[in-house]
Amino acid sequence: MGNTRYRGAHMPLTHKISFMRDYAEWMDKLTPQKAFLKIPVPGARSKLCFAAAPSLKHILFTSIYWAHQYDR
Repeated sequence: MGNTRYRGAHMPLTHKISFMRDYAEWMDKLTPQKAFLKIPVPGARSKLCFAAAPSLKHILFTSIYWAHQYDR
């Protein structure tokens, strides 16, 4: 029998392992256009993006990422 819950570095509560899979799937679909806030940072290669999405199963997903990370 394996682990069914984990505690992340910045999380006060434990989460089900499925959270990581669901979060990774959401992250894979992110684009700079889906960010609710894009901030230009002087000297940076691209804008800093902030995204959030409600999740019925996990309450909320959030992410901060550089726009160029999603250049495909």
